[in-house]
Amino acid sequence: MDGFAGGSVFLVETTSAVLSDMTITNGAAQEGGGIHNTGTELSVTNCHIESNYSSWRGGGIFNSQGAITISGSSIEANEAGTGGGLYSYSGTLDLIDSVISSNESDGHAGGLYNGQDGETKLKDVSVQDNTCYIDGGGIFNYGTMTIDNSSIHGNKSTNYSGGAIRNEGEGTLYINNSTISGNKSSLGGAIDNWHGTIRLNSTTVAFNEGSPALDDTDGNVRIK
Repeated sequence: MDGFAGGSVFLVETTSAVLSDMTITNGAAQEGGGIHNTGTELSVTNCHIESNYSSWRGGGIFNSQGAITISGSSIEANEAGTGGGLYSYSGTLDLIDSVISSNESDGHAGGLYNGQDGETKLKDVSVQDNTCYIDGGGIFNYGTMTIDNSSIHGNKSTNYSGGAIRNEGEGTLYINNSTISGNKSSLGGAIDNWHGTIRLNSTTVAFNEGSPALDDTDGNVRIK
C-alpha cells in the first residue's frame, strides 16, 4: 500500500483493525507516516512498514492510547523527528518475532520511542542499525518496557547518549535473555540511564563503543 506522501497510509481511530500480508510505504504525516493509531486495537501481521516519514513522531507507526500487536513484521528505513520507526505513548505495544532496523530520528529514538504511561513488550525482536541524533539510537524508554530473547545491535546515537537504549525519568526497563552489542555513542555506548530503573537478567552486553558502556545517573540498576 503506497501512501504517495499524502498523509498516513493508514489512519485507525474509531474501530479495531487488522493489517496483514502487505507492504506499507511512502506515507508522510506529522505523526505516523505509515500507521497512525489512536485509542483502538490494532493487529499487524506479516507486514513490511518501510520508507515512511513523520515530521514529528513515529515515522513508521504512531500509537496514542491504543493497543497494537505486531508479529512477523519489519519496520525499516523510516524517518521522524522522534521515534524513527515507532512512537507509542499512553498505550500498549507488543512486538513479537519482528525487526526494527535502519530507521532514523533527528532527535530521540532512532528505532522505538516508548513514552510516559506507555507499556511496551518485545519478544524475539531484532533492533538493529537504527540512528538518532540525540538519545537512544535503538530505543528511548520513558514508560515501562520488557525485552525478552531479543537482540539490540549496531545502533548509534551520533551526538549524545545511549547507543542502544536511553532509559529516562519514570522509565522502568526489564531486559531478559537478550544481547546488546555493537552499539555506539559518546556516553553509554550500550545504555544510558537517567533517573530510571533497569533490571538486566541473563543478558550479554558486549563490544559497544562509548564510555562507559552502561552509564547511570541517579538511577536504580541491578544486574543478575
